[in-house]
Amino acid sequence: GGTEPVTPDQYQEQTLQGRFGKSIQAAEAESYIPFVQAAVRDAGGGTTETTTDDVPNLADVIWAVMQQESSLGRNLGEVYDTKGRPTSSAGAIGAMQVTEAAGKDVGIDVDALHEPDQNVLAGARYLAKMYKQFGGSWPRAVSAYNTGPTNLQFALDQGHKWAPVTDDYVRAVMELLDPDQQVLGRRRTP
Repeated sequence: GGTEPVTPDQYQEQTLQGRFGKSIQAAEAESYIPFVQAAVRDAGGGTTETTTDDVPNLADVIWAVMQQESSLGRNLGEVYDTKGRPTSSAGAIGAMQVTEAAGKDVGIDVDALHEPDQNVLAGARYLAKMYKQFGGSWPRAVSAYNTGPTNLQFALDQGHKWAPVTDDYVRAVMELLDPDQQVLGRRRTP
Protein backbone atom coordinates (compact mmCIF):
# COMPACT_ATOMS: atom_id res chain seq x y z
CA GLY A 1 0.00 0.00 0.00
CA GLY A 2 0.72 3.68 -0.18
CA THR A 3 0.14 6.38 2.36
CA GLU A 4 -3.10 6.71 4.27
CA PRO A 5 -5.80 8.28 2.10
CA VAL A 6 -7.13 11.64 3.20
CA THR A 7 -10.59 13.06 2.71
CA PRO A 8 -11.08 15.59 -0.09
CA ASP A 9 -11.48 18.36 2.53
CA GLN A 10 -8.22 17.37 4.25
CA TYR A 11 -6.53 17.17 0.86
CA GLN A 12 -7.68 20.66 -0.10
CA GLU A 13 -6.65 22.06 3.29
CA GLN A 14 -3.18 20.48 3.06
CA THR A 15 -2.73 21.65 -0.52
CA LEU A 16 -3.73 25.21 0.21
CA GLN A 17 -1.40 25.32 3.22
CA GLY A 18 1.53 24.60 0.90
CA ARG A 19 2.56 21.19 2.17
CA PHE A 20 5.79 21.19 0.16
CA GLY A 21 7.55 23.72 2.36
CA LYS A 22 7.34 26.35 -0.36
CA SER A 23 4.45 28.73 -0.63
CA ILE A 24 1.84 27.70 -3.13
CA GLN A 25 -0.59 30.41 -4.11
CA ALA A 26 -4.01 29.30 -2.89
CA ALA A 27 -5.90 30.60 -5.94
CA GLU A 28 -3.66 28.75 -8.39
CA ALA A 29 -3.59 25.56 -6.33
CA GLU A 30 -7.32 25.57 -5.74
CA SER A 31 -8.13 25.67 -9.45
CA TYR A 32 -6.06 22.53 -10.05
CA ILE A 33 -7.33 20.42 -7.12
CA PRO A 34 -10.21 18.73 -8.99
CA PHE A 35 -7.94 18.04 -11.97
CA VAL A 36 -5.29 16.41 -9.77
CA GLN A 37 -7.89 14.34 -7.93
CA ALA A 38 -9.46 13.09 -11.17
CA ALA A 39 -6.04 12.42 -12.71
CA VAL A 40 -4.91 10.31 -9.75
CA ARG A 41 -8.09 8.24 -9.93
CA ASP A 42 -7.53 7.71 -13.66
CA ALA A 43 -3.75 7.27 -13.84
CA GLY A 44 -3.38 5.20 -10.71
CA GLY A 45 -6.43 3.08 -11.27
CA GLY A 46 -7.38 3.91 -7.71
CA THR A 47 -10.37 4.96 -5.75
CA THR A 48 -8.88 7.86 -3.78
CA GLU A 49 -7.76 11.27 -4.92
CA THR A 50 -4.30 11.14 -3.33
CA THR A 51 -2.65 7.75 -3.65
CA THR A 52 -3.10 4.27 -5.06
CA ASP A 53 -1.58 0.90 -4.32
CA ASP A 54 0.07 0.80 -7.75
CA VAL A 55 1.40 4.35 -7.74
CA PRO A 56 1.84 5.63 -4.15
CA ASN A 57 1.99 9.37 -3.51
CA LEU A 58 1.00 10.20 -7.08
CA ALA A 59 -0.88 13.35 -6.09
CA ASP A 60 2.14 14.71 -4.23
CA VAL A 61 4.39 14.01 -7.20
CA ILE A 62 1.94 15.71 -9.57
CA TRP A 63 1.92 18.84 -7.39
CA ALA A 64 5.72 18.84 -7.10
CA VAL A 65 6.23 18.39 -10.85
CA MET A 66 3.64 21.06 -11.62
CA GLN A 67 5.36 23.45 -9.20
CA GLN A 68 8.77 22.74 -10.73
CA GLU A 69 7.61 22.80 -14.35
CA SER A 70 5.37 25.88 -14.39
CA SER A 71 5.02 27.33 -10.88
CA LEU A 72 1.51 25.83 -10.80
CA GLY A 73 0.55 27.21 -14.16
CA ARG A 74 1.91 30.73 -13.62
CA ASN A 75 4.68 30.16 -16.21
CA LEU A 76 3.24 28.23 -19.15
CA GLY A 77 5.87 29.05 -21.74
CA GLU A 78 7.81 31.75 -23.47
CA VAL A 79 6.74 31.08 -27.06
CA TYR A 80 3.37 30.57 -28.74
CA ASP A 81 2.15 27.90 -31.12
CA THR A 82 0.36 28.65 -34.39
CA LYS A 83 -2.94 29.02 -32.50
CA GLY A 84 -1.45 31.58 -30.09
CA ARG A 85 -1.23 29.20 -27.13
CA PRO A 86 1.80 29.33 -24.81
CA THR A 87 4.39 26.55 -24.99
CA SER A 88 7.95 26.19 -23.83
CA SER A 89 10.83 26.55 -26.25
CA ALA A 90 11.01 22.73 -26.19
CA GLY A 91 7.33 22.47 -27.15
CA ALA A 92 6.08 21.46 -23.70
CA ILE A 93 2.51 22.45 -22.92
CA GLY A 94 0.53 23.53 -19.88
CA ALA A 95 1.02 23.38 -16.14
CA MET A 96 2.59 19.91 -16.32
CA GLN A 97 4.71 20.91 -19.36
CA VAL A 98 3.74 17.78 -21.28
CA THR A 99 5.28 17.28 -24.71
CA GLU A 100 3.17 16.26 -27.68
CA ALA A 101 4.98 12.89 -27.79
CA ALA A 102 4.32 12.19 -24.09
CA GLY A 103 0.67 13.18 -24.53
CA LYS A 104 0.27 10.82 -27.48
CA ASP A 105 2.00 8.09 -25.47
CA VAL A 106 -0.78 8.27 -22.88
CA GLY A 107 -3.66 8.84 -25.29
CA ILE A 108 -4.10 12.61 -25.19
CA ASP A 109 -3.70 14.68 -28.36
CA VAL A 110 -1.84 17.97 -28.61
CA ASP A 111 -4.96 20.18 -28.73
CA ALA A 112 -6.33 18.58 -25.56
CA LEU A 113 -3.01 19.20 -23.79
CA HIS A 114 -3.85 22.91 -23.73
CA GLU A 115 -6.88 22.21 -21.53
CA PRO A 116 -5.82 22.25 -17.85
CA ASP A 117 -7.72 19.10 -16.86
CA GLN A 118 -6.36 17.10 -19.81
CA ASN A 119 -2.86 18.47 -19.27
CA VAL A 120 -2.84 17.31 -15.65
CA LEU A 121 -4.32 13.97 -16.70
CA ALA A 122 -1.61 13.48 -19.34
CA GLY A 123 1.13 14.41 -16.87
CA ALA A 124 -0.30 12.06 -14.24
CA ARG A 125 -0.64 9.17 -16.67
CA TYR A 126 2.91 9.70 -17.91
CA LEU A 127 4.34 9.94 -14.37
CA ALA A 128 2.49 6.75 -13.38
CA LYS A 129 3.76 4.99 -16.49
CA MET A 130 7.36 6.06 -15.80
CA TYR A 131 7.04 5.04 -12.13
CA LYS A 132 5.96 1.54 -13.14
CA GLN A 133 8.44 1.29 -16.01
CA PHE A 134 11.40 2.21 -13.80
CA GLY A 135 10.82 -0.12 -10.88
CA GLY A 136 8.72 2.03 -8.59
CA SER A 137 11.38 4.72 -8.15
CA TRP A 138 10.10 8.29 -8.01
CA PRO A 139 13.53 9.85 -8.67
CA ARG A 140 13.87 7.72 -11.81
CA ALA A 141 10.28 8.36 -12.87
CA VAL A 142 10.83 12.10 -12.47
CA SER A 143 14.08 11.87 -14.44
CA ALA A 144 12.26 10.00 -17.24
CA TYR A 145 9.45 12.58 -17.16
CA ASN A 146 12.04 15.31 -17.74
CA THR A 147 14.37 13.68 -20.27
CA GLY A 148 12.39 10.77 -21.69
CA PRO A 149 12.52 7.07 -20.91
CA THR A 150 15.05 6.24 -23.64
CA ASN A 151 17.54 8.78 -22.29
CA LEU A 152 17.00 7.55 -18.74
CA GLN A 153 17.51 3.92 -19.75
CA PHE A 154 20.76 4.88 -21.50
CA ALA A 155 21.95 6.62 -18.31
CA LEU A 156 21.00 3.60 -16.18
CA ASP A 157 22.88 1.32 -18.57
CA GLN A 158 25.92 3.56 -18.04
CA GLY A 159 25.68 3.03 -14.27
CA HIS A 160 23.99 6.30 -13.26
CA LYS A 161 21.14 6.40 -10.74
CA TRP A 162 19.18 8.66 -13.13
CA ALA A 163 19.98 10.74 -16.20
CA PRO A 164 22.73 13.18 -15.16
CA VAL A 165 21.28 15.92 -17.36
CA THR A 166 18.22 15.87 -15.06
CA ASP A 167 20.18 16.01 -11.79
CA ASP A 168 19.05 19.51 -10.76
CA TYR A 169 15.47 18.81 -11.86
CA VAL A 170 15.23 15.52 -9.96
CA ARG A 171 16.72 17.10 -6.83
CA ALA A 172 14.33 20.06 -7.01
CA VAL A 173 11.24 17.84 -7.38
CA MET A 174 12.40 15.41 -4.69
CA GLU A 175 13.11 18.30 -2.34
CA LEU A 176 9.55 19.56 -2.84
CA LEU A 177 8.33 16.07 -1.94
CA ASP A 178 10.85 15.41 0.81
CA PRO A 179 12.53 18.52 2.22
CA ASP A 180 14.87 16.39 4.36
CA GLN A 181 15.98 14.54 1.19
CA GLN A 182 15.49 11.13 2.77
CA VAL A 183 14.46 9.76 -0.66
CA LEU A 184 17.84 10.80 -2.06
CA GLY A 185 19.66 9.10 0.80
CA ARG A 186 20.94 12.11 2.71
CA ARG A 187 19.57 14.74 4.99
CA ARG A 188 20.07 18.44 4.61
CA THR A 189 22.34 19.86 7.31
CA PRO A 190 20.94 22.79 9.27
